[in-house]
Amino acid sequence: MARVVLAFDANRFIFLALARIARLPDKIDSQEPTMRIELPISSRALLISTMVLIAWAMIAVTGATMWSQHVNQSLSLRADMAYRQAMLVAQLELASIDAESSSDRDPAALSHIAAQYIATIKEEAALLEDKQPEAELQAGELRAAHNLVQALDGNASGKLDRLHARQLARAIAAREFQEAAQARSAANAASIRTRNIVIAVACVMLLVPVGLMAVFRRQLLLPLRQLEIATRELAAGRSTDRLPPKGLIEIRALVACFNSMSAAVETRVAERTRDIERANAELAAVDGRRRLFLSKVSHELRTPVTAIRGEAEVSLRHGGRPDNMRDALIHIEQNSVFLQRRLDDLLLLAKAADAGLPLRKASVDVVALARNACDLTAAYALTSSVEIVFCDATPTRTDHEGVSGDGDRLQQAVVAVIDNAIKFSPLGGTVRVAVEFATDAATLSVTDEGPGVHEPELLHIFDPYVQGKAGRSLGGTGLGLSLARWIVEAHDGTIAANNVGNEEIGTEGLCVTMRLPIAG
Repeated sequence: MARVVLAFDANRFIFLALARIARLPDKIDSQEPTMRIELPISSRALLISTMVLIAWAMIAVTGATMWSQHVNQSLSLRADMAYRQAMLVAQLELASIDAESSSDRDPAALSHIAAQYIATIKEEAALLEDKQPEAELQAGELRAAHNLVQALDGNASGKLDRLHARQLARAIAAREFQEAAQARSAANAASIRTRNIVIAVACVMLLVPVGLMAVFRRQLLLPLRQLEIATRELAAGRSTDRLPPKGLIEIRALVACFNSMSAAVETRVAERTRDIERANAELAAVDGRRRLFLSKVSHELRTPVTAIRGEAEVSLRHGGRPDNMRDALIHIEQNSVFLQRRLDDLLLLAKAADAGLPLRKASVDVVALARNACDLTAAYALTSSVEIVFCDATPTRTDHEGVSGDGDRLQQAVVAVIDNAIKFSPLGGTVRVAVEFATDAATLSVTDEGPGVHEPELLHIFDPYVQGKAGRSLGGTGLGLSLARWIVEAHDGTIAANNVGNEEIGTEGLCVTMRLPIAG
């Protein structure tokens, strides 16, 4: 959209108008702020305006030329008629002299010349078309012509003074010559005015391209240059300010589209930057958990390996007595089982991360599964001085309802939760394992008497490599609960944890609840 700027000072405009009337100096010093009026136009309107201006200039030149020709023709004809009238006056005077001096007088010749003279005056009056004051002048000339004719007739017959008639004729002739000269001068002035008009219009026509160049530079080239610079800045990845709407309507529309695109790009870049920062933060957190996991895995695997090696060395040191050998083999077996469970957990999580662990689903007895899990963790509980108590909410039933799932994986999940409870239970503490049934699901809960978990951390204890603050002081990999969550969710179940305790007796603890749908 182009912008035609009309900058003017209202006070200065009024002062200049009054100065023209009163012939005052044009220069004034005005400190008043100017008013700017912006009229948006399109390239089509600008082109049409230019064509109208050119057409107006051509019409002005043509009109001025035709008017000049008409004026010159009229003035030239008037000058010719004035010269002719002067010549007719001279002929009248000569005819009167001849009539006076000749014995053979011919009044018809004098009357003929007088009639021609009066006819030319009337023709000149018709040419002026009753224009004032020329019409009054022609009326005076007509009266003077009649007076001259009467004087010459009287002079020819001897009734009037000869000198008076000649003076009147000479005065009329002089006036006619003067009128002819004035007509010639007016014709020349009209020609000069026409020439000046043509020159002025030509100058205006020469200034039109200059003005158009200035307008196009301001309304087209400068906005396009700003748009080019802003586009380069945007392409280079640098933020750009919003471009002001300048120039032709089409340029303004283009600038508006660019501003919209720039805003959309900046918004998208900001969103992607936030996504990248979020991803980097998540990667940094994962990397930190990975480092912690490696250190904890090495520590947790080293503990049973060290125990196995120590038991073997003690047995060898005592000469291989059967009683010592038996105790050593029992401890070696227990640590080997614990080590195997940790390795199984690592293998299962690795396969689960790759989504390559199939489930062999069948009907599973949840009560039997919980009892087996308690039996598998009994040795670990014994070495940790922790008691495992199994509570069946349906002791009278022998055909417990089952769930559809992979029994080995579900048992691995329950063992992992019980191991976690044993690990954080105090010496002499109790871990309670309970099974309850509802109409559509079986609920298996494991409750310990450990220190519990801070409330903000409850949502994250099932994430890989994450432990509560209490767990960090006790070692461990933090894989048990994340393994249990993966297995339970793979069976369309849910797992949750919440702090439990009895304020009256001052006990704390954590309860992990697994809810599995009953097979239909």
